[in-house]
Amino acid sequence: MARISQYSVHDVESSARIVGVEDPFEACVLPPQNHEMEQPMIRATIRMSIPPKKSDEAQRILRRLVRECGDDPGCLSCHMYGDLQDKDVLVLEQTWKTQESLDLHLRSDVYRNLLLVVEMSLVKPEIRFDTISDSAGIEAIEKARSQS
Repeated sequence: MARISQYSVHDVESSARIVGVEDPFEACVLPPQNHEMEQPMIRATIRMSIPPKKSDEAQRILRRLVRECGDDPGCLSCHMYGDLQDKDVLVLEQTWKTQESLDLHLRSDVYRNLLLVVEMSLVKPEIRFDTISDSAGIEAIEKARSQS
């Protein structure tokens, strides 16, 4: 797996840059692609616009959260990104094995610290919880492109 600033680069959209960290972090791996899951996974995404004066503090808190989530057995992946088009925007993306594991995380002290960062946002943050019941990889592209 390719690595940049100690974060894996899978799933990075072209409009995002990965925000580096000082401490080593080993990301959890998503389940095999093109696999129907027994239980749907949950992807939690928070996009927030942080004032420049608060950016260092917000990134420090988010880096700690990313490290701690990586140790949680219910966490499949946890990444922090910065937007290339808007330098004030930070994005936190997490993937959880089950709704129950996400719910435990939402009640944790770690998540309480995340809410402190959310409150720093200049505008109302975008918060999404998406249920993923199926996943495909490059084979989906190959299949679609071969059907001309």
